[in-house]
Amino acid sequence: CKCECGKEMIHESRYLNNIKSNKLIGGCRDCKAKRMERVSESRMWEYCKISARNRTKEFNVTREYLFDILKQQDNKCALTGLPILIAIGARNHQHGGTTASIDRIDNNLGYIEGNIQWVHKDINILKMNLSEEKFIKLCNNKNSKLQVTNI
Repeated sequence: CKCECGKEMIHESRYLNNIKSNKLIGGCRDCKAKRMERVSESRMWEYCKISARNRTKEFNVTREYLFDILKQQDNKCALTGLPILIAIGARNHQHGGTTASIDRIDNNLGYIEGNIQWVHKDINILKMNLSEEKFIKLCNNKNSKLQVTNI
């Protein structure tokens, strides 16, 4: 069988009913993984749009812009440097596999270009509606055991 990327694979005859025109439906592992990643990103983007709409916040960023920021941050929380993940698959997402969350830098503005960053979901819960400056100041208070650095 030949994947759409051109990679050839050998499959047992019992899987031949999954093959059309000598091409494997679903593709090779690499193509399937890339497709699942795109689906997960789409799911996350749709979730963010719905969440913003439910809270009557402006949401005016493209999916490409959103995930370019995640790549620029090297899949790490903008405030702590913790790794952040977007779960592959709905079940994994529902069971806590996603740790990524979009934060509005200025909470008075919506989800617009220049006002969003990716943070760990637990950090976003802690930050809530605080300004980034106030949140970092509180975390770095000499009596606080939590230390946050703006990376």
